[in-house]
Amino acid sequence: MTNNVMNRRFTLRESILMGVLVAVLLVGLFFMLVYYPVKNQRADIQAQLEDIEFKQEVADIRYNMYKQWQAELETIYSLPEDERTVMPKHTAAHEQEILAIVGAILEGTNEYTTNWSITHSDSIYRRTLSFSFSVASFDTAYSVLEELTSIRSQNQKVRSQISNINVSPSSGSVEDDSLRVNGTLTFFEVE
Repeated sequence: MTNNVMNRRFTLRESILMGVLVAVLLVGLFFMLVYYPVKNQRADIQAQLEDIEFKQEVADIRYNMYKQWQAELETIYSLPEDERTVMPKHTAAHEQEILAIVGAILEGTNEYTTNWSITHSDSIYRRTLSFSFSVASFDTAYSVLEELTSIRSQNQKVRSQISNINVSPSSGSVEDDSLRVNGTLTFFEVE
């Protein structure tokens, strides 16, 4: 009886069902062996391309920053040596040197007060001097401020920034020549 089933011809209905089954199997094999592997490979390549494009953008930004810094350095090194500023190392010896220089400059005023503070971010130290002094004339006040912003350490001008300058008559009257000067001077140092 088994020979009889295998030797007989398929009916039209069975042939159509077998054709549909073969078509479903072929479509399934196509999706399993071709479509999904190619789709996954394409997604991997797209992710790699996006990663490379991102790295290229970062490299371009760094290159542009490098060129900008290089131009800034060339500008700095083109300055006469007495106009260049440096950021000295943050050490106790440098602190004492700055304190002594500022003290010597302000000794030439009628009276003065100072307040020091230090802040630190990344590898930059900011030594901030809040000062107040009184002098007999505007010219004297100007020369003291000029000396404070031209402090030299190891024969090089120290990088500093003066801000919040307030100049007013000591007595409150503009007829009086004596002045009171308040301000902030920040010295920059590296770790």
